[in-house]
Amino acid sequence: MKQLLLFTFCFFCFTTYSSGQVTIGSDSIAITNSDFDDFIFNYRSSKDDHQFRVNHRGHALWQNSILKEMEPDEYWQIAARQTGNFDIAFGTLDVSRIKKDDAIVTFTQSGRVGILTDEPDSPLDVDGPVTIRRTSGQIATGVKLKDENDDLVGRMTLSSGGGMAFDAFQGGDISFGGVGISNTMHFTNNGDLGLGIAASTVTAKAKIGHNSTLENAHLELFETNSNGFARLKFRSNYNLGNLLQNQKRTFVIQANPANTNDPKLHIAFDDDDTDNAIENIFTVQGEDMQVGINKTAPEGYLHIKQKISGIEGIVLENEDINGSDKWSLEVGFNDLVLSYNGVTVGSFDDANGNYNAGSDRRLKNSIASLSNGVIEKVMMLNPVTYYFNHDKVKDKRTYGFIAQEVQKVNEDWVVAREDDFLGISYVEFVPILTKAIQEQQEVINEKDEQIHALQQELENVQDVLNRVIDFVGLPEEPVEEKITLTDAQLGQNQPNPTAGQTTIPFLIPEHIKNAVLRISGINGEVIYESEIGQRGPGLWKVDTKSLSPATYQYSLVLDGQLVATRRMVIQK
Repeated sequence: MKQLLLFTFCFFCFTTYSSGQVTIGSDSIAITNSDFDDFIFNYRSSKDDHQFRVNHRGHALWQNSILKEMEPDEYWQIAARQTGNFDIAFGTLDVSRIKKDDAIVTFTQSGRVGILTDEPDSPLDVDGPVTIRRTSGQIATGVKLKDENDDLVGRMTLSSGGGMAFDAFQGGDISFGGVGISNTMHFTNNGDLGLGIAASTVTAKAKIGHNSTLENAHLELFETNSNGFARLKFRSNYNLGNLLQNQKRTFVIQANPANTNDPKLHIAFDDDDTDNAIENIFTVQGEDMQVGINKTAPEGYLHIKQKISGIEGIVLENEDINGSDKWSLEVGFNDLVLSYNGVTVGSFDDANGNYNAGSDRRLKNSIASLSNGVIEKVMMLNPVTYYFNHDKVKDKRTYGFIAQEVQKVNEDWVVAREDDFLGISYVEFVPILTKAIQEQQEVINEKDEQIHALQQELENVQDVLNRVIDFVGLPEEPVEEKITLTDAQLGQNQPNPTAGQTTIPFLIPEHIKNAVLRISGINGEVIYESEIGQRGPGLWKVDTKSLSPATYQYSLVLDGQLVATRRMVIQK
């Protein structure tokens, strides 16, 4: 009876909007409603000092002891919906019933709790911001995440000073991103950061993956201060001890301030990491599309400033299984020096631009003189003119040789290039032609000696003849003038070398009685001769098809006197 009176007292503290049934059991009170879909249990009070409690064995389950904050027409509502949800709401008397959409807290039969939402889709569903406060005296306050085995797998904590931390236990990673997006932001259990890539592919302290376009960069540094630099700094410890004190040698990538109107990007080095001006190593000048190395204001598309003599300005190195090849260019005191594997092989003269090949005896070994016989090979060469295939203008012909033809004369005069084409070092023809001239001069000197000997013999014969005439007493006859080289001419055959027919130009004075053109071998043996009846300038055509490929001599003999001799080369 006492129990019934207590409930009756409490029940008159409430107002119901419908009729229902109340059942009091030994451990519970059941309130049912069969007339309506929902049963609403309201509490309101017009007294400032009234208290409402729902107790269980001395423990307050629901209490409102500060009614001063409630107006007389405001009340709390506890509702059991037909949907199976249990709502706690707050309303006023000017509405007939508080709807489920007005629920502040909703409990579902599936064990879910919704705050400001009556349809929670997770164990705890909050429609609105959530505030987590740090409790004084505790090490950390936050959210703990556990798996189905009640093992702690993650934690979000707040620490003193406003710090916040995310912890992943069980060796897991921490990821941020939208629903269905796998490549977002990851913090791996190794302390690495990945952006735009899967956590399993993070192989650096920070790795960014992005399918970028020209408008979307992987990483953008934006300086909002017009006097500031957008910069990226790299510092490395170079000494043992205090790391912060020793991290002074610094590389910096920076862009000029916006107010300079000078769009440049610099890569610089600072040896002591101070606030003074750092020394630029690499500069890109944006508007002019120019690059400077040790030059902040490049004067060309690539401007390399060699700051110290003896250090190459440009180095090109190739390394393979056979070793390494290194070419370098260096500005010397004046000249531009070209080196191979550290050895100077040539230079360009600063005054006239000529290339000076290295030729010091100290750079050479196995020195040997050229053997005789070079002139015969030189006479077999075929000088030609031509255009290169890549020459689109073709306004000037090139003079030179065909490498395959030169190769037949002497393989040493041809260079086999790395691209499988043949080349010719025309500079090396200087000593070859020098040797040929020397051989030719030896022949000329020998012929001069022979001519001098013949002239001496002729003078001796003439002296003997004069004495005979004087002794016999024959009448003197006028003596014709001797023919000299200035009176007659013998030109070089064209073409030379020849493989068929060639033409020999000549000039024979009018007073010559007998003129003969004679062809002989290099040993002096006469092979062919023909008498020329024409006087003055003329051309003698010779068919050389019957002659074997070799070097021959042809001579002009006037009235029995040898006037001139030249060489003729016969090819197949």
